[in-house]
Amino acid sequence: MKKLILFTIILIYFSNILAQNQLKLRNNPQKSFIKYAASHPLHDWEGISHKVIAIIITNTDKNMITAVAAKVKVSSFNSENSNRDSHMIEITDAIKYPYITFKSIKIEQKNDKLHFIGTLNFHGIEKKLESDAVFKKKKGTIFVSGNFPIKLSDFKIKRPALMGMEMDDILKISFNLVFE
Repeated sequence: MKKLILFTIILIYFSNILAQNQLKLRNNPQKSFIKYAASHPLHDWEGISHKVIAIIITNTDKNMITAVAAKVKVSSFNSENSNRDSHMIEITDAIKYPYITFKSIKIEQKNDKLHFIGTLNFHGIEKKLESDAVFKKKKGTIFVSGNFPIKLSDFKIKRPALMGMEMDDILKISFNLVFE
């Protein structure tokens, strides 16, 4: 509940800072996704969520993104294996920490390249996140895509084991957000 309130406050904050040359856009969830890729010595897999909610603020004069906030429900990821998805919900304490959120602190943009710095909140722990993304605009639609790794141990998540071997500590996160 606290995370939902925090996200609402962030949205209100972004709404209040809009100036005449700024535009707030929400992503199209049918065309947007966040995906994770995980590995174990015996196999690799991916989980995807099309239920990401993201908001960007753009400076229309400079055709630049100036702020971003996003959230996704942990239980919305689908790896096409319901046992694995249930176990993921269990090990990430998704009942206690149902959302993963990101809010930008600083965004630098050069042409179609974005460098963002922000705060990622996962499993009740906030960590600074710094990464790159690609920005494209076609006929009024904005596309933002990128990827970054996270370490489960940074978020105090105990890695599951199969046959006495733990999965890799690194999750590779990729995203494709479409704003119309």
